[in-house]
Amino acid sequence: MKELYMNQIFLGVSSGKKTVNFEILEGTKYLALYCSNKSGDGALLYEIEIKNTPEINIKTGKVYPELTSAGIVRPYMKVTLSVENEEKIERTIYSKDNQHWQEYKGEEIKVEAGESIYAKNQLKGGGESKVINKKCTLDSRAITENAYDGSLNTYDNSGKINEGYKYMAVDKSAIGTTVEAHLGWYYAQILLLDENEKIIYESDIPRCI
Repeated sequence: MKELYMNQIFLGVSSGKKTVNFEILEGTKYLALYCSNKSGDGALLYEIEIKNTPEINIKTGKVYPELTSAGIVRPYMKVTLSVENEEKIERTIYSKDNQHWQEYKGEEIKVEAGESIYAKNQLKGGGESKVINKKCTLDSRAITENAYDGSLNTYDNSGKINEGYKYMAVDKSAIGTTVEAHLGWYYAQILLLDENEKIIYESDIPRCI
């Protein structure tokens, strides 16, 4: 596989994050994560997902306790659900405990701080999409007893790889589906390969000019 790119030079930056959307094409047997850089930087695949799962849309972006004349009101967010590839979806269902489910019919769902909303699609061809969830959390600037816990999100680069390929087999049931991949480092590229490992799709690689 490596010789496919031996005579090509890709310029880019050594860090970053991007999202690519693509369709799994007829004849695809493998999905490959390719690192195009030859000087030691890596490529990360944070997440890859089939886009027949619901999306959880939050109506109120920031969640704070609210002071009213009656006292402090428990914070909440309003969410709606939406999907792509609706022609493949029988119905969307949701739950607040990942056990008791009900059909989603387009309404706004109220989720209080600390609660989670779970959602999945039941597919016309049988089976279900993966379960996704979103937790209603307070904004880090909200005034609570835990407002100053000092926690920080840190970037973990332990998974980066050198130039080369990582493979994933593609089942025939995935043909024709839309996929979203979240990539780290601008040298990362997604390839779709046929049974002879010939490239039938390749995502763009950002270049410096």
